[in-house]
Amino acid sequence: MSNDQSLELTAGSAHDDVRSPGAALRAAREARGESVAEVAFALKLNPRQIAALEADDFAALPGTAFVRGFLRNYARYVGLDPAPLLAGVERLGGQGDVDLSPIRNADGELPSGGSAPRLGAASVRWIVLLLVAALLAGWYFDWFRTEPVSVERMLETPAADSAALDAQPAAVP
Repeated sequence: MSNDQSLELTAGSAHDDVRSPGAALRAAREARGESVAEVAFALKLNPRQIAALEADDFAALPGTAFVRGFLRNYARYVGLDPAPLLAGVERLGGQGDVDLSPIRNADGELPSGGSAPRLGAASVRWIVLLLVAALLAGWYFDWFRTEPVSVERMLETPAADSAALDAQPAAVP
């Protein structure tokens, strides 16, 4: 930005009392030669939010804190002093101070849930221990359940294999 432009923006900020914050931001953006989309990209905002700021449509934005933050960042980005713009938001009917008084039922009791009671750590340990015991018992009985192969069966198997080998001719290399 050249010195002439910065002087114009500084001189323009003296007239911010007359102009709305959105008009001042729009004029500064246009003086920089940037589009709404470029400013939105630079500030990581939605172009609709930039358009709402420039139109002084603060009701379209999430809340007063966000409006002030968006406005402050936008003003810094285009090289304006944010203080007069923030004062302009208050003057235009910004929500001003937020009511921080406690709500009337703040001292009430929390509802007791009608859901099933939660399992404690001891219950979880017992369940895991029972599952491990069941797995070990199943493994133990499965391991010893297999029937041993009889000696007669063992003797029959090699004889049958050797008879099958004798019946087939050997492969000639």
